[in-house]
Amino acid sequence: MNINDRFCGDKRLRIIEAAIAVFSRKGFHGAKVEEIAEVAEVGKGTVYEYFKSKKDLFLEMVLYIHKKYEDIAAREFLGVITFRQRLQEFFRVTLEFLHQHKEMALILLADHPPVDGDVNRLILLKKQQQVSKVSKMVEHAIEQGEIRPVNPKAVAQLILGSLAMVGSQVVLGEEEKEPGDGKLEQDVIDIIMRGLK
Repeated sequence: MNINDRFCGDKRLRIIEAAIAVFSRKGFHGAKVEEIAEVAEVGKGTVYEYFKSKKDLFLEMVLYIHKKYEDIAAREFLGVITFRQRLQEFFRVTLEFLHQHKEMALILLADHPPVDGDVNRLILLKKQQQVSKVSKMVEHAIEQGEIRPVNPKAVAQLILGSLAMVGSQVVLGEEEKEPGDGKLEQDVIDIIMRGLK
């Protein structure tokens, strides 16, 4: 099944979105398939028609969250030219996504989802893919002479770590302003840029 087709079914999508709501509140072990079915307004058996197990549903939910974020980011990054602009857009898009999808964000920001090795491997893979994308952005900036030669992977980790910290404040309600309105992300970007020049 194509990843773009995977989330097309109305019931399937309702179940995944219900899973986001329930898993973000109760965690993997505390969530019950019956409750997910109730939130999705389907029978428990319907959940099992689409997903083999609660773990399978959790894995599909993680894929769905990442796909939704990547689709938004791909649209928003069109026409962005300089490294600083890319960095600002990366922060803006991510913080807006976290603000608008707090339930999803709670799952994405979890460092140690209490599930099992399969889920941990999937989340690690997604994080590695993100490090790779940001590393390529840094390599391009080095090639263009926008920043000094540095270890792209180290800078990617710095950027993603900074973004995770700012993002967690948005998700947990510590940042009362809308994302992009506050000065915190701009201060972080300035520090990153001045450290790279």
